[in-house]
Amino acid sequence: MTGGFIHRIFWTALIAGGFAGLVLAGIQQFTIVPMILEAETYETGGSDHSHGHDGEPGEGHADHEAWGPEEGLERSLFTFLSTMAVGIGFALLLVACYAIRAVTIKSRVHWRWGMLWGLGGFAAFHLAPALGIPPELPGAAAELGERQTWWLLTVALTAGGLLCLGLVPGVSRWLGLVLVVLPHLAGAPQPENSGGLAPAELETAFIYMSLFTNAVFWIVLGSVTAYLYDRLGNDEAVPA
Repeated sequence: MTGGFIHRIFWTALIAGGFAGLVLAGIQQFTIVPMILEAETYETGGSDHSHGHDGEPGEGHADHEAWGPEEGLERSLFTFLSTMAVGIGFALLLVACYAIRAVTIKSRVHWRWGMLWGLGGFAAFHLAPALGIPPELPGAAAELGERQTWWLLTVALTAGGLLCLGLVPGVSRWLGLVLVVLPHLAGAPQPENSGGLAPAELETAFIYMSLFTNAVFWIVLGSVTAYLYDRLGNDEAVPA
C-alpha cells in the first residue's frame, strides 16, 4: 500500500500542479507580462542615459548582463515551464497537508476544502508578505538581505499559524493568531529609496494584478489537488 500511496501523491502533484501552473502562466501572459515589458522599457531608457567612467553611454554594461531567455517564444516557453515546476512544488506541499489531515482528523479531502487550503497557501506565500513587501516591477529599488529574511519568516510564521488554526487538533487557536500577526508587528524592513523607474500607477496595478493572478492559481491548485487526491485514493479517507 505504501507504493500506492506514493503513486497517489506523485500523480496528484504532477497533474494538478502542472495544470495550475499552466493556468497561471496563461493568465500572466495577458496581465503581468505586458506590465513587466512596459516596466523594462523604463529601466532600459534610464540605463541609456547612464555613462561609464569614460563618458560613453552604458559602456561595459552589455558585457556584464546576466543570461536571460530571448524575447518571444523562448521567453514564453521558459515562463510556462518554470511556472509549472513551481505549481508542482506547491502541489506537493498541499498534498502533504491533505495526508496529515486524513490521518489526524480521519476525513476525506473534498475539493471545497482544497479550495480553502489553496486560499491559505495564497495568504501565506503572497498576501501576508505583500502587506510588508509588495510585489515589485523590474527596476524597483529593493535592497535584499533583511527583506528576504523577513519574507521567509513571514511565510513560515503565517503558514504555521494557519496550520494551527485549521489542521493541528488541540493546539490553541490563539497561538495560530499570534504566529500570523507577529511578523507584521515587527514590521518589514524598507529600502531607503522606495519606488522604481516605472510610473506609480503601473506599480500599483502590478501589485493588485499579481495578487489576483496568484489567488486564482492557488484556488485552482487547491481544488484540483484535493479532487485528484480523493479520486486517486479510491474513495478511501486514510491510506492503509
